[in-house]
Amino acid sequence: MRPLARQPDLAPYVGTYARPNNSYVVRAEGGKLIVQDRPNSGGNSREYPVTFYGPDRVVVTDGPDRGQSIEFVRDDGGRVNWIRVVGRVAVRTP
Repeated sequence: MRPLARQPDLAPYVGTYARPNNSYVVRAEGGKLIVQDRPNSGGNSREYPVTFYGPDRVVVTDGPDRGQSIEFVRDDGGRVNWIRVVGRVAVRTP
C-alpha cells in the first residue's frame, strides 16, 4: 500500500478505544500516529507506528505487524468513534 502524499489532521483520531479485553490508545507523536494495544489485565502493551493510505485507513509501518491494516470508523455525525484492528472493533471512550 502506498501512503497518502498528504497525511490528514491527526487530532480526530487521537483517543482511547475500548474492547472487553483490551484498549487501543491512539496518540500523535512527532507528527505521526501511534496505535498502542493495552491489555486490560495490565500485561505487555504493543505499539504500532502507522501511516494513512486512504481515508480513515492506516497501515502499520514497522515491527512484527508491519503491513497490517487498521481502519477508523466514523459515526453518522462524522466523528471518529470506532477503530477496527484485525477485524475486531473497539469504541471510543469519553
